[in-house]
Amino acid sequence: MEQLTEVEFKGVKLVEMNKYGFQKDNTATDVDVALQFDIHQMSVACEGGWRLTVHVQGKHQDKKPAIFTYHDIGMNFGSCFQSLFCSQEMAVIRDHFTIYHITAPGQEDGARPLPTPLTDPNPYPNMDQLADQLVAVCHKFNLKKFIGFGAGAGANVFLRFALSHPQMMESLVLINPTVRKAGWVEWGYLKLALRYLNSGVTNRHTEDYLVWHHLGYKTSYENEDLCNMYRHFLAQLCPENLARFIQVFLERSDIGVKREATSAKGDGGSFRSNITCPVLNVVGAWSPHVEESVDLNTKLNPNEATWFKVSDSGGFVQEENPCKLVEAFILMLKGNGYPTLEQMKP
Repeated sequence: MEQLTEVEFKGVKLVEMNKYGFQKDNTATDVDVALQFDIHQMSVACEGGWRLTVHVQGKHQDKKPAIFTYHDIGMNFGSCFQSLFCSQEMAVIRDHFTIYHITAPGQEDGARPLPTPLTDPNPYPNMDQLADQLVAVCHKFNLKKFIGFGAGAGANVFLRFALSHPQMMESLVLINPTVRKAGWVEWGYLKLALRYLNSGVTNRHTEDYLVWHHLGYKTSYENEDLCNMYRHFLAQLCPENLARFIQVFLERSDIGVKREATSAKGDGGSFRSNITCPVLNVVGAWSPHVEESVDLNTKLNPNEATWFKVSDSGGFVQEENPCKLVEAFILMLKGNGYPTLEQMKP
């Protein structure tokens, strides 16, 4: 039998994935990542005594066009969008735009339980008030309009803003959007989750529901690494603060997006929607939110909206299939007045 020779490896650099999905060596920190991708954290005061944490990617003094991101429940900017916007595929976007990543009040990693502001009797801003807070962000950075990039609850916030401030919304990218009130199944599961979260506990039931909400059944069973990564994200959030965000999302009103015909079918069947900006409506093929995404699509102007069902993806398209998402985003931007954008080849 041939004897194996011992080999000593020298100069091997260990590489691991950091908590937001991209690679760093064993000496790198989140500060290093922020410096590498030019991310700066800022705080924006809003009506009612609330404050928004905004991570600015790029320099807003450069007068570049603006992209706002807004995350879903059970997430924040880091877990929902940081990996996507720090990817190689997004390099062309980072070169041409300044990105403002908005985190809902109290949803930062390791945040302390929120006190109730003395100027506001409500324990948390409702969905319409969360949308109105975007005006304060625009004023803070002297922005007249922006492109919205939202997932889940964040998509709901941007749709409300597009209805109330259409002149400030340039275009929208919506992942797993919903425009209707919560259904009975969603209401039941989240009400039970709220009982535990309000007591300061993120129990297994809450984790399992939010894993399904973000990944869907197929991905949660077949992609154990992504499932465990999300559970790690969730453990960083303050349960009491998460309960407040979930509560207002659960009590959301119907947004009121609608479409009406402006000419007879014989004349080509023109339509008009009260969402006047271009919309890229994205959903994974295995996402639990396909029906809601289709429902929104029927209420948008077909000349201004694109429905994009991403194959081989659950609900977390940003992590499961980022290349297809970025490609669709760039195509939308090129059609909306940014023709020089070209996606980098891997």
